[in-house]
Amino acid sequence: MKVGDYQLNMLNMENQKRLEDTKDQQFKNKLEELQNENSKDSNQDQELKAVAQEFESLFVHLMLKEMRNSVPESDYLDTGLQGDIFEDMLDEEYAKEIASSEQLNLSKVIYEQLSKK
Repeated sequence: MKVGDYQLNMLNMENQKRLEDTKDQQFKNKLEELQNENSKDSNQDQELKAVAQEFESLFVHLMLKEMRNSVPESDYLDTGLQGDIFEDMLDEEYAKEIASSEQLNLSKVIYEQLSKK
């Protein structure tokens, strides 16, 4: 083997090493991009789940409010404006508890419907 052939082989090996390093770096970059996309998708999923649960809470609150309005009020306990505010706040807290208990599964259905791509 001549000196020129040896140098040519060394250059080929160096070029091959650089090419492999470039491919490795490209693979790492692509992997990082995919991980970032997955974390963004995960964040969007969490936000969508939270919004769906908030919608379920709002729906249940309105349902409880209408149910309360359907019951005739008696004059026995006239609570006035303070009582109305208290009942509304109580209904809102009941709605949050019902929505977080996942008994109705409304938020799950909403999430599944909105997350279809």
